[in-house]
Amino acid sequence: MREFFAFDVINLLKRLLGIFLSLLLSFGVIGGAIPAPGPDAVETSPYFMAGDGAFLRAPAENAFWSVGFAKKVITPPDVLTNPGAYYMAGYANNKRPAEVMDDTFVRTVYIDDNSGRGGVLFAVIDAIGLSNKEVLEIRQSVWPFVTANHIKSVNVLCTHNHAGIDTQGLWGNPYLLQTGRNEQYNAYLKDLVAQSMKEAFQRRVKGNLYWGEITPQEDIFNDNRDPYVYEKSLTRLRFTPAGTPGDRSDDLYICALNAHPEMMAVGNTSVSADYPAYMGRYIAEHTGGTVNPDGTVTGGADFVLFNGAIGALINGKGLGDVFSIIEDKVNPFELSEDGTRTNIEAIAAKMRRILGVTGEPLSDYLLSLTLADLDADGRLNETQKNRTRKAFTVAFGRTVGRYICEIDGAGEYPVAPFVNIRFEPVILPVDNYILTLGAKAGLVNVNAYKAGDFGLDAVITTEGGILELGGSLRFVLAPGELAPELAMGGYLPAQASANGFEMDGTTAFGIIDPGRLASGGGIKSKNLVLGLVNDEIGYIIPENDFYVHRFLPYVAQENDRLGRGHYEETVSAGPKTAGILLEKWQTVYDATHQ
Repeated sequence: MREFFAFDVINLLKRLLGIFLSLLLSFGVIGGAIPAPGPDAVETSPYFMAGDGAFLRAPAENAFWSVGFAKKVITPPDVLTNPGAYYMAGYANNKRPAEVMDDTFVRTVYIDDNSGRGGVLFAVIDAIGLSNKEVLEIRQSVWPFVTANHIKSVNVLCTHNHAGIDTQGLWGNPYLLQTGRNEQYNAYLKDLVAQSMKEAFQRRVKGNLYWGEITPQEDIFNDNRDPYVYEKSLTRLRFTPAGTPGDRSDDLYICALNAHPEMMAVGNTSVSADYPAYMGRYIAEHTGGTVNPDGTVTGGADFVLFNGAIGALINGKGLGDVFSIIEDKVNPFELSEDGTRTNIEAIAAKMRRILGVTGEPLSDYLLSLTLADLDADGRLNETQKNRTRKAFTVAFGRTVGRYICEIDGAGEYPVAPFVNIRFEPVILPVDNYILTLGAKAGLVNVNAYKAGDFGLDAVITTEGGILELGGSLRFVLAPGELAPELAMGGYLPAQASANGFEMDGTTAFGIIDPGRLASGGGIKSKNLVLGLVNDEIGYIIPENDFYVHRFLPYVAQENDRLGRGHYEETVSAGPKTAGILLEKWQTVYDATHQ
């Protein structure tokens, strides 16, 4: 009885806190009132693009692939002359850019099967994320072009780069309610995205599409949260223009993998695209490109990264070791746990093992450190911390690029020329009142509006969908950072979950591939996730392990009954998000596979 009473009181307190904050929001006490649904909401927007009706199961008569590619630098031109105008995205608030390590880009791909149903645009930005509201604004800006050229789907993805400019607004000054967004920069960015879309379409050429995958012998990714389920392989789509079968320099590599671009780590103030920049340089260099004195590469194959199920939380293996020395958690020259070598020697050996030949320069750099590189407290000085961040980022990116380039012709499979894509609007209840407060205070720019009895609740609108390329690749299109177990399975059982109940076993891959084609039979195929598609709603976590502070939900953090931390929930919409998205993917599948 005491446990039941305590549970009721806790939930009552949560609800009272929610009502109080909702009243402040609804009556405009903080930031202005939340509106009723309007033209900004995706389900009422004229710029929502549903895509196809019934999906093709085979190429149309005389179908063929045509693909176009364009890229544009999105680094603010005045980022160094006017650094006070910008905040860095990721890790901590109030960080201003101090230098540019490498440029950030928008890379856009146009794909058309020439079936007469229209082509598809994918713009991928080296940024932390954009809201669905801003994606709708980009579509609006290109709408006459899109309709005139019968383009059926326009999509904006972000790599979730933690070393770029804050495009969402979460990393400004919260104490002054100051957003991290620079509205002029976001307008500039959206204009460049629109330009790249038009150029990608105009540069389309006929050719062939192939896909392949590779699983590194030494796992290069790391899962930071139970149940430790994640995709270990890397997938590559390779488009080669007709008439150039042996010239890889004209190819486009579309790379799909699953890892946060956060290798620049805590404390970084260097603008960078993080590891994707050096992955791309490696690919270009090893497909006929010329390395310039500044490290950039001229020529060679172009690339674009489709990041996937990175939620809760997938990043590069070895990053924790880098953290340990740049966050002053270990003295580099003290003996490591095994007592046979110093911490710096142990880390160097691990990097060489995980990253292989592309990690050797990083290992050599770490071994070159001496006591002269330490400050008075025996920690790495700031110069060497910064060099360590950069060296690890370069090494990890080149390692990913090396594996991508090892997917050779013998391991590739042709993709039949038909592309299917379909979206549905999604309405999500927002339990996270901090997110709602941020929206109404103008810190973030999302579609949020009143719902429920007396308008005391809030919802956001987004979109979710499914993409198919030939009979080869099936993609779940997720509007945020999907926990991999929601796609692949492997949920925590009741006894190991924070909330003590079982998930029903429904998975995104089970929905889009009910016959488990990827498990064998027929043509070689695979199921994948594309993350941060047309939105960044934060982490998407299974409900049985979604846990927030009992008295200060989303404001403070506490460990669950098993002693596990739950940071990711503080940047999530709420516990119902995963279930609603799974239901929506089922709706999309049913509507397109009659």
